[in-house]
Amino acid sequence: HLRDFFLQWVRLISPFMPHHAEEYWEMLGGKGLVSISEFPKPDMPKIDDSIEIGEELVHKLHADIEKISTLIGKKPVKVTLYVAGEWKRRLYAMAKAKPKFEELMKSAAAEKMPMKDVSNVAKQLMKNVHSLPEVLTEKGELEALSDALGFLGREFSCDVAVLPEEGAKHEKARSAMPGKPAIVLE
Repeated sequence: HLRDFFLQWVRLISPFMPHHAEEYWEMLGGKGLVSISEFPKPDMPKIDDSIEIGEELVHKLHADIEKISTLIGKKPVKVTLYVAGEWKRRLYAMAKAKPKFEELMKSAAAEKMPMKDVSNVAKQLMKNVHSLPEVLTEKGELEALSDALGFLGREFSCDVAVLPEEGAKHEKARSAMPGKPAIVLE
């Protein structure tokens, strides 16, 4: 599989580094000249947008933790991240499909969502309803952040924990949104 990767990669770099590409092509046993070989086509089943969404989530989260740390004027001893629950994700998807506040509230009531909390979350979503980005599932977000625990721990020289919003005891956990975990620095 690694050879297949490099055969594709050499075709991709050929327009930018033609001399190197031809050398690599020859080393890989490619037929003829790479510069006149067929340019690779995307293999759609192998493309997973969730990986990029997770990477972007970690990047934004890193920047947010740095900002909070700067604002409070001290380095954290521990960082706890709370990931938004499924009902907020359902509301998020409904907001993208029905970008009018009244329609969103009716749909949320019909799905028996916790209306006391729905109102606040819906107001936040309506601020940018026409530009809401794609977000991961709760499980996907938990996995992406769990995979980044070592990185975040090294970056901030502290313990980092990732928890679901549901069942959390910290009041800040309720502020978690899809794609925007709640952050608690201690």
